[in-house]
Amino acid sequence: METILIVDGSSFTRNRLRETLLNFGYQVEEARNGNEALSKIETGPCACVVTDLHMPDLDGFQLLERMTERTSAPPAIVLSADIQKGSRERCQRLGAKAFLNKPPRVDELISAIETVLNRVCLTSR
Repeated sequence: METILIVDGSSFTRNRLRETLLNFGYQVEEARNGNEALSKIETGPCACVVTDLHMPDLDGFQLLERMTERTSAPPAIVLSADIQKGSRERCQRLGAKAFLNKPPRVDELISAIETVLNRVCLTSR
């Protein structure tokens, strides 16, 4: 099964997401901020990134910007309590494939991941 990278400054949120994704058969990697996420993206295969926006060091917006500079960056899904329309639009401009409100409903999260992974599979054929 594919590996999902969870990027969030909150260990509580990472733990909740990890347990959910493990229950659906995904492998999980974790990062506390964008810098850690970029290191993990470079060192190992990752099918999808699920990231928060507001984190220490390198935030979610900066992570998305850096990921767009890479040709082989995995698709990203943003989970955030930031409900401002401008934040959502900025994430879309930076290439986020989905934007979900925190805390996400399990069905919405899994649906977004499956949609993103199917898009990746379809475009790579």
